[in-house]
Amino acid sequence: MTELENLVGSVKAWFNQPYEVNLRIQEQEDGLSEPERRIIRFLPQQSRILDIGCATGRASIALAKEGHIVTGIDVAEQLIAKARTAAEEQEIAIAYQVCNPVFLPFSDGVFDAALLLKTYCYVPKRQNRIAWLNEIARVLKPNGWLLLSQQVIDEALGSYEPIHQENQRRFPSISATLEEGDGFSLPAEGSETVAFIHYFMEADLRDELESSPFQIIDSFREDVIFYCTLKNKLCSELA
Repeated sequence: MTELENLVGSVKAWFNQPYEVNLRIQEQEDGLSEPERRIIRFLPQQSRILDIGCATGRASIALAKEGHIVTGIDVAEQLIAKARTAAEEQEIAIAYQVCNPVFLPFSDGVFDAALLLKTYCYVPKRQNRIAWLNEIARVLKPNGWLLLSQQVIDEALGSYEPIHQENQRRFPSISATLEEGDGFSLPAEGSETVAFIHYFMEADLRDELESSPFQIIDSFREDVIFYCTLKNKLCSELA
């Protein structure tokens, strides 16, 4: 098993835990937040949307109720099972499936938009994340949107050094192989499971996104969360 598979596997194991599944179920009724509504305001009605890292369906169910055609994917089987149950109970037609987050099982140009709501951090290594953005661009229509939110650590930590020191303390055998900003969650009470997380300073997140096929059209901060609306660079240049 490769390092990438191991680290992505840690994310899968983390979100299959009963504690995490129950937490996501509690969030189902929250629907879309006001900042999330701001980044989706560009979308016309009945857009085909891919919700990547859909969890138990908080965003996808809300969007489907508003007339969009939604597909939800997640690496965690337990989350997808709960999302399917919630959609069935509300008689909402949403296609949910478990899939590898890096390789999307869809044809080219299928979707009008993709959502990455606080999920971008779970793919290890910059080169893999940018390859993932290329894969997302592939399944979007030429004028498709990418709608992203991600926590940033500017105010909380100020630099990556505290994360580096924590990795050396907790994971000395692999700390040298990690990139700046790579880290791991703290285990839940009574569990030893941890998940890979990449922590971003806002400037580095912006730089990484702009190094992809996408261009940031709109962005803003709400507390510690960075929100942005992106579009294919070629389409933006032609607009």
